[in-house]
Amino acid sequence: MGFRLKHASFTNISLVIICICVVKMIVSPELFMALNILLGIALWSISSRKDKQISNVLPGSQLYFAWGVLAIVIGALYHTGYEVLRTSYYWMHGVTSLLCGAIIARRYEKKVIIKSLVIAHFIISLICFWSFFTSGSLSFNSIRVAFRSEMEALEFIFPIYLFYIKEKGASLFKPALNYTILFIFIIRIVLGLSRTVIIAVAIGVCIYMLFDKNKLTVRGASATFTIFIVIGFAALGMFFISPEATAGYWGKVGNVFNEVEITGNFSSYGEALGNWRVYENYCATVQWKEYSTLRKIIGEGFGTLIKTQYMPTTWATTDFYELGAIPLLHNGFLTLLCVGGVTGVGCYVFPFVNGLRYAWQRRTRDVKSAVCLAILLIMMLLNTYVVRGLFGEDLNITWGILVSMYVYSLQEGKE
Repeated sequence: MGFRLKHASFTNISLVIICICVVKMIVSPELFMALNILLGIALWSISSRKDKQISNVLPGSQLYFAWGVLAIVIGALYHTGYEVLRTSYYWMHGVTSLLCGAIIARRYEKKVIIKSLVIAHFIISLICFWSFFTSGSLSFNSIRVAFRSEMEALEFIFPIYLFYIKEKGASLFKPALNYTILFIFIIRIVLGLSRTVIIAVAIGVCIYMLFDKNKLTVRGASATFTIFIVIGFAALGMFFISPEATAGYWGKVGNVFNEVEITGNFSSYGEALGNWRVYENYCATVQWKEYSTLRKIIGEGFGTLIKTQYMPTTWATTDFYELGAIPLLHNGFLTLLCVGGVTGVGCYVFPFVNGLRYAWQRRTRDVKSAVCLAILLIMMLLNTYVVRGLFGEDLNITWGILVSMYVYSLQEGKE
């Protein structure tokens, strides 16, 4: 029979998301990863056969799922069972996000899902503010730790939420509550001190404005303009509250373009640690170039580690420190290149490219869903380039739900 959630209130799904977020805040990343994979398996197993059809997920993602199975087989030839299992967890996170999202998208109305996600992350934001006010510190690290919980999810929900504030008849809440939530989200994004999230949100807002420019009413333009005004005042206020935090943040911003490079000269521990992301990229490209032709194409499968000559002392308590290698880079594409070769990167990118094509082809059925799907896909590609994306330690359940919701909407042709 499978379970039925169609008539459940948005409170139920909000509570589930809040529980997931709170559990993530209090348990270790390894335990959280295992719990969410088990949750995904359980949800999948009790769902109806119709709901869990593989065709329900993002078009083309089946290829990424199949590649994961191949990577397990290849990895078994090069690595131990434990090593293969450890890396397969990172792959399973993306799979779980998409499969669970597909099930939820078919069981709930679109407005219920959006409303649930917004409420859930609004409550998480309030928890973050409480953590900040009770910490008694205004240092860079204290502010960042207090506001970073589930920040990646907020970067995806924020541009989507704009559609439901501006458009008449689609508003989720009363205007006062809508703009209160929007204000809290903006302040949290700024105080999270994450360059990646701030840049991603800015790109998402720009895409929103670009696609919607023909419908951008005076009210919509004013709301969008207000967003940037609030961000500016929040940044200015942060400077007066904590000059140390602001100096630390702008120092990292000034280095943002250097960190996406893949070449460099690292002859000492200090040079490597001083620009760790570039050093990671450099090590990955050197390792891939040393592969044989076959391994450049298919990689060494799950269990592959990226060898580094220098290791930060923060890794000293892990097995990786002794091995002189790391399982994940910040750049998810280079991780995939070492693990799965050109094939792995291609199988990962294909669903995104195919999803964009799908959104373009079906835009006449539901323009808003097509635009929102495009925003989410582009933002996750950016996220993969700088902070691992779907192949990593974080379960992007919010992204998976939103993407699956808009795919389903375009399949059914529903607003």
